[in-house]
Amino acid sequence: MVQERGELLQQLFDLINCGVILTDSDFSILHANRKAEAMFGAGRGGLVGRAMEEFFMPEDRAILYSNVVSLTMKRGEFEGELMLRRLDSTTFIGLMTTSRLPHRVPGDAEVVISVHDVSRLKSLERTLRESERMAFLGNMLDDISHQIRNPILTIGGFSRRLSSSDKAASKYVDVILKECGRLEQLLSTLQEFIHLPKPSPRRVSVDEFMGSLVPRLRDVARDTATELVLLDHGGEIGGQGLMVDQRLVFNAVEAVFLNACESYEALEREKRVVVRLTAGEEWPLGCRLMVEDQGCGIGRHLLPHVFDPFFSTKTGHVGMGLTMAQRICREQEVGLDLRSELGKGTTVEFGLPAERRRRIRAEIVENR
Repeated sequence: MVQERGELLQQLFDLINCGVILTDSDFSILHANRKAEAMFGAGRGGLVGRAMEEFFMPEDRAILYSNVVSLTMKRGEFEGELMLRRLDSTTFIGLMTTSRLPHRVPGDAEVVISVHDVSRLKSLERTLRESERMAFLGNMLDDISHQIRNPILTIGGFSRRLSSSDKAASKYVDVILKECGRLEQLLSTLQEFIHLPKPSPRRVSVDEFMGSLVPRLRDVARDTATELVLLDHGGEIGGQGLMVDQRLVFNAVEAVFLNACESYEALEREKRVVVRLTAGEEWPLGCRLMVEDQGCGIGRHLLPHVFDPFFSTKTGHVGMGLTMAQRICREQEVGLDLRSELGKGTTVEFGLPAERRRRIRAEIVENR
């Protein structure tokens, strides 16, 4: 009977939907539920006997950890957001609550610790703050654009008149017109970035997604005299559902594809870009879409800056394509990873999210 009761309590302990840890007065772990073990990257029973101090950042152990212990033992509780470490040294933001048990039997637990991984919530908060900042910048950009466009139109108009009346000055006028065009393009690109519409993801099959994307990439390939090589394994995963705003994701992929096509400009080799589609390993990743070129590549010292606004290694380019792609992907939880080696080429990978509904909600499961 005692054993059955203990097993029932352990099952209930494991069902709690947050990490729960029981420790002694020295914060040495006596018990942990499955959620806590998964959260800290441990196997079954892998947390027992470890000190909670081990899961704090090294720079936080002397003061922060000591304060958490002190407040718990003296006041009976603590609550706060902390940066915590897993066993593999990766980190996450945790909301930790500690409570000292009012009565302690020798050998039993004295402190209950609950931990919630709030990393995704904090990421959403940052996205919200960034959206608010973008709205402010958008209003400011509208005012700036209005002030700049009027002089550009005036300069361009008079330059065209000079070009037609004074042939000797035409080459200088051409330069003026070209620079006016660059300013116009810059303002248009900035406005497009600032006023990017809010994503409206919907369910779309992989086949439908690729069927709409490929013609757009073929148009870009034709305009840039580039060979498009499509390695499409959509037939194997075509029925799987993705949850994306196609229009915006297409813009991101197209910007990356155009960069790949243009990466051959300074090279005397055949322009060839491979678009590769593979299945995602597990939910919530629906599939991986990779754009690969063998162009000039990017130096290691420049890689940290490739998503920065106005960054470009090509003369005369605005340098907002990857910045736009990154923003689109962040707002839809689409993965975006870039790998490059100078002189060998670049690979950009999109991780497209699967439909968020679990199989039990998306399909009729037969009784077996």
